[in-house]
Amino acid sequence: MATTKVKGVCRICEKEYAASSLLRHIKTHLTKETAPKQNDTHFLIRANAGHHYMYILAPLKSHLYDLDHFLRNYWMECCGHLSSFMVDREEIDMDQMMRKIFYDGFKCEYVYDWGSSTYVDIEIKGAYALPNAPKELSILVRNNPPDALCGQCEKKQATILVMEDYYNGKNPFYCADCHDEDTEYYHRVTNSPRMGVCGYDGESDDDEQEKISIS
Repeated sequence: MATTKVKGVCRICEKEYAASSLLRHIKTHLTKETAPKQNDTHFLIRANAGHHYMYILAPLKSHLYDLDHFLRNYWMECCGHLSSFMVDREEIDMDQMMRKIFYDGFKCEYVYDWGSSTYVDIEIKGAYALPNAPKELSILVRNNPPDALCGQCEKKQATILVMEDYYNGKNPFYCADCHDEDTEYYHRVTNSPRMGVCGYDGESDDDEQEKISIS
């Protein structure tokens, strides 16, 4: 819906990179590749949904439901819908530990809401020995927030998405000054593939950009 910046900031070195070079860059930080069995192992997970993406570090002990909760928190949660991880249209038990099913190159699809569904491609990009990395799932890189100008004044950043205009083929983006408060069915502009769907209005989207230390 919006023109999204595809660059992202690495939270290890706090430098910005194009999406096409991020994986190569991240792996310069994660040099100790290992088999997914040691206690200090972390999986590198890429979650991708159109222009939106995240690179996530997940400790070996994590379960699939941990990743489900993580994706809900940052990208999905609106009304408590059902969600699933799918491989070849077969659902994976979320109670499973990641180490039982994940390996370098493993792919699956994550689906949130079986009515107005949002789909995310999940791929494992390696397992790394990182004894000092965070003990919980954490974001290494997330795409920069949407860059959308108000369709009315064409000067200010849009903060509001009017779904009625979107469905009628109009520019649906408004800044706070141009938005008619009596308009129904509007949402905040958020950094999520779920933007504008169902009751989604995003997390704070001041999204903590704290530096991550792995050494």
